[in-house]
Amino acid sequence: MAINTLATATLFQTNLDKIAIQDAVTGWMDANAGQAIYNGGAEVKIPKMTVQGMANYDRDKGYVQGGVTLEYETRKMTQDRGRKFQLDAMDVNENNFVTTASSVMGAFQREHVIPEIDAYRLSALATQAIGYQSGALVEYDYTPAEGTVLRKIKEGIRAVRDNGYNGPLVIHAISEVTMELEIALAGKISAVDFAKGGINTKVPAVDGVPIIETPANRMYTTIKINDGTTEGQEKGRYEKVESAKQTAASTQDSYDALIKVYQQYYGGTTSNADMADTLLGLNRDSLGEEGQKIYDSISGSVFPRVCVSLYSTAQYEVQSGNYDDAISDLEKIQKMDDSYSDGGVYKLLGDAYAGKGDKDNAKSNYEKAATDYPGTQAAYSAQSALDAMGSDGTSENTSGGTGTQGQ
Repeated sequence: MAINTLATATLFQTNLDKIAIQDAVTGWMDANAGQAIYNGGAEVKIPKMTVQGMANYDRDKGYVQGGVTLEYETRKMTQDRGRKFQLDAMDVNENNFVTTASSVMGAFQREHVIPEIDAYRLSALATQAIGYQSGALVEYDYTPAEGTVLRKIKEGIRAVRDNGYNGPLVIHAISEVTMELEIALAGKISAVDFAKGGINTKVPAVDGVPIIETPANRMYTTIKINDGTTEGQEKGRYEKVESAKQTAASTQDSYDALIKVYQQYYGGTTSNADMADTLLGLNRDSLGEEGQKIYDSISGSVFPRVCVSLYSTAQYEVQSGNYDDAISDLEKIQKMDDSYSDGGVYKLLGDAYAGKGDKDNAKSNYEKAATDYPGTQAAYSAQSALDAMGSDGTSENTSGGTGTQGQ
């Protein structure tokens, strides 16, 4: 019985892989996958062959001996993706065989696996193109139009050819581009045979280059891969992030802000609070390694001092009923040091929300302090507040916060 089960699972996975190649718009990339060497682990070796160029013919000695070099480039795989689904036989029977393994995995393959494969591949190609010659071959903010779309495509083909590549090309284009192209050519667009996953189809082409119509939600310059476990990423999938042009602008803004705060820090004329605001406003992840070191060095000195001041202010604000300002100050502390005062920041946030009558946020912050900081005064006080809330969710305001303030 186990052998039959294993054989069925193997056949099922093979069919799923075949569907992925056929349905993915980038399935044509799998055609030469057999040339790569994969022996397990996180690395794959890709063959690269070069041959020496032409040489002069000599009537006495004949042709000059040429050389062929075959090397394998090692690439490290960066993604290990999937999902586990548990299907009980009784559940399948009770819902009239809707959630069978084939239907569930087929839906998962069509709705999630295939779109993510396409989006990841195309975003990786976009990254390569942007990085080539500092993005000299990349044009931003183009809006497809009947009068310009054909020229843009031809210019793109020419740019690749002029840079020395004469092999086969494939164009991926959103439906807006193909529509404007068909209008521009009055429906007389040429077609070529295109093979993908063992299936030959006719697709539109320009100068013999096939054009693959691609869903717009798979044609992102940069994507974020959700891990499925982090808060806000539980659904998995991928999502669009800012464009390369926006990323470049964000990076420049972050460096400008870092230079500003660097000068302020060593100039000694700017308050810690103002420098903290500047640091919190820039994108640390957009900085290079050296930039991040500078950021960490300055923030490591500035943030603790600001946290002490803000925490003391927030305690007074809660005691005096100024809950909105207290929440604002405490949330700023969380951005600088999420674990400040051994969970005391969550306990005090719970007090502020309780004071406002927001029992849901009060409860979630109390639970955070009680669960994530066991054995601390903050956890004890937060649990006492939870116990006092009762079934109606109300509690006495035990303001003032707990725990030891950072120094």
